Amino acid sequence: MLGQRIDDMSRTEDLTTKIRTLSYDHERLMSMYKTETEKSANAEREMNLHKSRLATVTRTLQSTENAHKQTTAELQRTRTSLQALRTAHQTEIKKIEKEKERMVEKWSKLSDTQLKLGSVGSGMRCANLEVVEASDVQLRGKGEGFLEVALEQAEQARKELFDQNRKLRGLILTTANEMQSVLHSTRSHITSENQEEPPPLTLPALFPISPTDAAADKLTSLFASIREAITRLSKTNASQNASLETPKEESKSKSVAELERLQAVIDTLRNELEQAQKQSSAYASQTQALFDRYAENERTARVTS
Repeated sequence: MLGQRIDDMSRTEDLTTKIRTLSYDHERLMSMYKTETEKSANAEREMNLHKSRLATVTRTLQSTENAHKQTTAELQRTRTSLQALRTAHQTEIKKIEKEKERMVEKWSKLSDTQLKLGSVGSGMRCANLEVVEASDVQLRGKGEGFLEVALEQAEQARKELFDQNRKLRGLILTTANEMQSVLHSTRSHITSENQEEPPPLTLPALFPISPTDAAADKLTSLFASIREAITRLSKTNASQNASLETPKEESKSKSVAELERLQAVIDTLRNELEQAQKQSSAYASQTQALFDRYAENERTARVTS
């Protein structure tokens, strides 16, 4: 019994030692498991963070590419506009050069004609021969010559013509905007809807470099549109008056008054436009007459000398 008891105690100690060893190993493995679990969670969080950063960078890249495409398109449009402007500028320069050549040719012919006339003796003798034969130094400081006076008058006429042209363009621009406003009011009255008012016209839009008759075409189009709108308004009022009863006479009188007002505005604008065109023609005629007088004075001076 004693030997068996001793064996049991030794086995118990061995088992206790094994249990302690297993417990230690279990705790160590659990600690390692927790550590690896935390590392895995941290790695997953880092992966999600990198995914979100990747999505942000992708969106930024897409927006940058879109902005680059828009910038490229804008650059292309700018290049096209610049090319068109350059072409128009070159065309205008060519026109100016041709005009200069025509003027030089005209003045050359005029000068040749004056020289031919000056070489023919007229048989007249100057009463103030000393003044005619005097040098420029002797006559200097005794007043401006008729050439300088004619040039000053031509320059003054050019300035006046430029101012009148600018005022005429402003008047035509105001007329066109007023006609556009009247057309918008008429169409809104016909459709009974609040339509968006068109933007006002500007001088570059109404008077472009080319074509030169753009302003006339625009005014003609506005006149035709207003005439059409008035016709439609008349038909609409006629149909409404045919279907309505006697209490609608007041609206009929208002429509008639509106039509009369629009017609009066159109007549006024047309008269102002015709008057402005007449003024422009008159100023052009005055300028041409001034240049003709200048040429005549120069020809007379050459014949006299």
